[in-house]
Amino acid sequence: MPTATANLPCLKLPRFGSERAAVTAMRRSAVPPRTELTVSEWADQFRILDKSAAEPGRWRTDRNPIGRGIMNAFTNAAVQTIVLMGCTQLIKTESMLNMLGYAIDQNPGPTLWVCPREDDARWFAWNRARPLITECPRLRQYQPASADEFSTLEWNLQPCFVRFAWAGSPAGLAQMPIRYLFLDEVDKYPLFSGREADPISLARERQGTFWNAKTVIASTPTTTSGSIVREMGKTQELHAHLPCPRCGGYQVLTLQQVQGLGPGDRQFYPAEQIRREQLGWYECLHCRHHWTDGERVGQLGRIVWAPEGHEITPADAARGHVPFARAVGFHFWRLYSPWPSGSATEIGAQWAEAQRDPARLMNFVNSTLAQPWAEKTEENKADELRLKILSEQPEGLVPQSAMVLTAGVDVQKDHYFFVVRAWGADMESWLIRAARVESWRALEAELFLTSYALDDGTGQAAPGKQPLFVRLACVDSRYDTKAVHRFVSKWADVAAATLGRDHLVRPYQLTILDKDADGKSTKAARKAWHVDTSHYKDTLVRLIHSEPGDPSQWHLFDEPGPDYFQQMCSEHKVVVRSRTSMKTREAWMPVEANAPNHYWDAEVYCLAAADMLQVRSLRPGNQPVVYRPAAAKADATEQPHPPEPRQRSDGDDWLPKNQDW
Repeated sequence: MPTATANLPCLKLPRFGSERAAVTAMRRSAVPPRTELTVSEWADQFRILDKSAAEPGRWRTDRNPIGRGIMNAFTNAAVQTIVLMGCTQLIKTESMLNMLGYAIDQNPGPTLWVCPREDDARWFAWNRARPLITECPRLRQYQPASADEFSTLEWNLQPCFVRFAWAGSPAGLAQMPIRYLFLDEVDKYPLFSGREADPISLARERQGTFWNAKTVIASTPTTTSGSIVREMGKTQELHAHLPCPRCGGYQVLTLQQVQGLGPGDRQFYPAEQIRREQLGWYECLHCRHHWTDGERVGQLGRIVWAPEGHEITPADAARGHVPFARAVGFHFWRLYSPWPSGSATEIGAQWAEAQRDPARLMNFVNSTLAQPWAEKTEENKADELRLKILSEQPEGLVPQSAMVLTAGVDVQKDHYFFVVRAWGADMESWLIRAARVESWRALEAELFLTSYALDDGTGQAAPGKQPLFVRLACVDSRYDTKAVHRFVSKWADVAAATLGRDHLVRPYQLTILDKDADGKSTKAARKAWHVDTSHYKDTLVRLIHSEPGDPSQWHLFDEPGPDYFQQMCSEHKVVVRSRTSMKTREAWMPVEANAPNHYWDAEVYCLAAADMLQVRSLRPGNQPVVYRPAAAKADATEQPHPPEPRQRSDGDDWLPKNQDW
């Protein structure tokens, strides 16, 4: 009787040799072997774009390098959630399709793709997802037995199920357990799926039985209360850092660095002139080098994904990203595009066109900057700030009417921004210094070892006048907290470690950081002042916008520099609306993600230091003001004196006697 292996094809049997091993080897030979590929590598080898693509044919990640780190996060075992908040028509949907193709071929599992509406789901399944399968030879072998199945929203592929649903259908979202969940354009989803929970939560509940589930959420942002902003806030938010082609310094590309669009801040040439004369360029944040579009596109292949403010290490540069967290978010905008629409000139022209059209401006903020739109209530403008310059006041000299100096410090990883401001009567103030230093020792020298001479009225130091030292400096302790407290403990009488908070009961309050088991302060306890930044930002804007003739004038010395003006305009106060209750509140938010705001923060802490010193009680000549009733105002002298204390006689009673007491 022939053996079981007699009819098997000629196979190279394993070293131990067995019929079971031979049968297993035969079965595996019928299925393409799984390979250890990343999503970008898989797409480069197997993905074929159909004729509807801008460049049909084989997929090339190098053509749009910003997608490499995004796609490869999908194959990272530590990552469970990927959030993509980006501009329109760049890389979001194509990256998700590559992830879907990789999952079907390399690591299959039941999959759900959710679109905003039913029509969107049907159109996407037929026009975008179907060509992914039919145009790619690697995936074509998995297609359903009947081609008619592609016209439905449920595909029974050979290795797995793929289902397409829409956000308004609770039955479609909750029909089956899923391993892979793709949520596309979530800012267009309804608040609730029928009479049930919100679509995102409802769909994610279907992943509970899979320990290796993955979720991909993508959208162009709309408003600050949108779903993509909320989901991005739950992740390790990463931004694309590019090295300068000249100095090599890594930086996040921002709209503030797009230059050459007009004669001044918020002053633009006509959009057609910008396009015709190619006026826009990107200016390096470090060396001020003007990048050409060729240089910008050439550097896209060296993108490193990292959090804002992160110092890029050689390991990060080699890897293309920092180590991923469990939930990772990617934020990117039009300037990272290799297409002509991503040139600094085109973006600058669109920015100029949007200035006088609120609807176009909102579309520019959402679709190009990939930022949520916010209703502004307060903001600073560079042109208005320049009106506060006193041309006769040089940097470093203190006006004669000033009485005390305070400072604010914004701490970064390896450098420090500080401002020194002089305060006089009625909260009038003058900017004395605004600079960046590179070490704690340099900061110490500028704040506490340097005196500032009084002005003699002609722009020169007044002889014989006692110079002023900084009386109190508030140092931000959010970053490098231990080093901040070491610095503050050395200068404990003139420095305070501060930590920004929103909406405190009081503008500032002291907190003891080191306590014993009984809750009592230890002998060398560290102290920190919690500062209500919302309160002081509101106060700072009020001082900046003080009317002419108001005694609380806010002055600048002659030419603080362009960085100071840009950073002082980096935040605005907007209306934030709750997505569920629709209640509104006002909050200070960045005008643009990643825009530097160091001098703005330093001015806020400088104002907090002035409040701690009670400078609002200062009066002309440092003389106290005594309240007098309205009837006596006509007889009041220009220099009021305190009233004589009341003399109590021996027979004088503390309270008058009343009957029946």
